[in-house]
Amino acid sequence: MKISLHLINTTVGDFSGNARKIIAGAEQAGNAGAALAIFPELCLTGYPPLDLIENRPFTDMAAESLKDADKKLDAMLKSKYDELVASVAAESSARTLADSGLTGGG
Repeated sequence: MKISLHLINTTVGDFSGNARKIIAGAEQAGNAGAALAIFPELCLTGYPPLDLIENRPFTDMAAESLKDADKKLDAMLKSKYDELVASVAAESSARTLADSGLTGGG
């Protein structure tokens, strides 16, 4: 099994920009024949979000961005790469760090 690990340079609060980097990385992994693409913790929100994790509008935007990015990632993976699975951990609240994530394909 070929695994693709991605260390991406994210920006705190740039949900759409960070999601684009994740999707581009998953596409790169698929093009390289990987079966699994793994991204760092907090890559959708940007690292480190510090006290923003306690900010309800920030976590609401993160949750909404997670749903949107999940749809886009899943559609891209299903249309191009039958066997590739991409995994991204994300927090949806201060209490539930890394409780949800993007997964697509496979």
